[in-house]
Amino acid sequence: MKNALPPGMRRRLLKALNARSEDEADADELSSVLLQISLAVMLIFMIAFFLFIGKVGGEINRLEELEIRVSEAEREKILHAIDQVAERYRIQYGLKEFLRIDPVSGDKIYEFAGVIDEGALAGGGYAVRAFRAGSMAARRDYASPLFLENQWVNLVNELAGDAARNDPAFVTLTVRDRIAQLKREVIEIQTLAAADVQEYLAQRPELVRDPEIRALLVRINTEPDSPDRNARLTELNTRLRRYVYDLLGAQSGVPMLEEP
Repeated sequence: MKNALPPGMRRRLLKALNARSEDEADADELSSVLLQISLAVMLIFMIAFFLFIGKVGGEINRLEELEIRVSEAEREKILHAIDQVAERYRIQYGLKEFLRIDPVSGDKIYEFAGVIDEGALAGGGYAVRAFRAGSMAARRDYASPLFLENQWVNLVNELAGDAARNDPAFVTLTVRDRIAQLKREVIEIQTLAAADVQEYLAQRPELVRDPEIRALLVRINTEPDSPDRNARLTELNTRLRRYVYDLLGAQSGVPMLEEP
């Protein structure tokens, strides 16, 4: 059926009614179709992009996990090498002679026996020789801490190879910690020896050659109710400890590692 109104009048009427012409409606419909096509293409692109990112991310994660595993394996190799070096020095310092492992907890314990007899080093037994040699070696090494550290690092590099050379900071920090640990162990042994000597002499003032310390011991033993007893005990502990360390140093041929 043909339009009853002329085209010009029909356009003016549509415009007055704020309506769209057929051409404009066709153009809007075409734009809508093109927009839908664009959105569909963009959606496909976005899906492909996120799939790609997910795949790449997974590969990156796997590479990171692999790097972590390699790093952990290399550090385990370094730690094993440091343990080997520590055992060498533990033997050198005579610590193995006194080391015991608690069968329940697995803790390391130093049982000090066979070294002190009647307030002095007990002759030439194996334990005494280990104490003397270990004291000398520890005193020599810890007198030059930088040289000692370099020795450790060189030994670790030989044992661990590239794993150690590729991670020098970790090697250095761990070596320093282990060197300090061994020093504490040597001091523990020497402290046990000093405690045995000090206890023995405290009960036998006549064996103390220092007249002032001997007089102090006698006064403390004969005046248990003295008002200044605590102060005198503190003074005695300080002076007798120094005396005992000097005594052990003279008998060992080298000063103790920790000087009072």
